[in-house]
Amino acid sequence: MKHTSRLIIILALLLLGGRLTQVATAAHAGELVHNGSFEADANGDGLPDEWSVSQIMGLIRQDCQLALSGSCSLVVFGVGGPVTIYQSVPQGGQAGDTYTFSLWSAARQAAATGPLQAGVRIQYRDGSAAYFMTRLNAGSHGWQSRTIQVVAAADYNSLTVYAFTGPLLTGQVYVDNVQLTAEASPSY
Repeated sequence: MKHTSRLIIILALLLLGGRLTQVATAAHAGELVHNGSFEADANGDGLPDEWSVSQIMGLIRQDCQLALSGSCSLVVFGVGGPVTIYQSVPQGGQAGDTYTFSLWSAARQAAATGPLQAGVRIQYRDGSAAYFMTRLNAGSHGWQSRTIQVVAAADYNSLTVYAFTGPLLTGQVYVDNVQLTAEASPSY
């Protein structure tokens, strides 16, 4: 009887172990952007948590007056120069890894001297990089969806998600629901 109980326990642990591997794989194949709806700003500085800013010629802040979903979005004010808001994703992988990048944007009297964009940068292990970008419309418009597929051409060390980058001169651009989702690899 003792051997039968041990055998059942061992089989249960093996089955559970296989299930845990499937759960871990499914977690890898999920949402990679933190605070993509710009709801969190724990320190109250106006910059949504988890996001970084470079090329600060414009004003960027959390806006809880206009949002597509939830209660907040990101707003970029044009003040005559380039601005970039991004999030580093310490996610390495292999050639062929596929992601879906999506977001929503709106604009009020937005004018620019070049393209307004959002997207993903893949940092390859050989030091090169690839950009997968989608254009955001200037002018004045309600919420518009953008979705692009990102496919790694080689093994890579990390990803960078750009919620917004561009030379916004005047007006405002709003961004919400930024997502980068890893597509599940087939299991055999």
